[in-house]
Amino acid sequence: MLKNERHVLSNEDLNTVSQWLEGYSGSDIKLVCHEAAMLPVRELDISADLTTASVRPIALADFQNAIAAIKYEYYSYFTCNYVLILVSYYY
Repeated sequence: MLKNERHVLSNEDLNTVSQWLEGYSGSDIKLVCHEAAMLPVRELDISADLTTASVRPIALADFQNAIAAIKYEYYSYFTCNYVLILVSYYY
């Protein structure tokens, strides 16, 4: 999925990421990879001249941050829906 993207991930890093993503669905893995790829882009200063060379390579920390962000969004969504179900059931 990331074969065309610039990255500084070693084979050991890729194995680490695969362990972190064990049990994730294919769509969740795609979402994490997309988020990890977008993090370097979001760091860019949009007032400067932008080129693809100005985007730093994807690093292991980007995957850590992406996984944390995706988990937060998922659990926030799950918690909100659970509360709505409880409220509608008891009231």
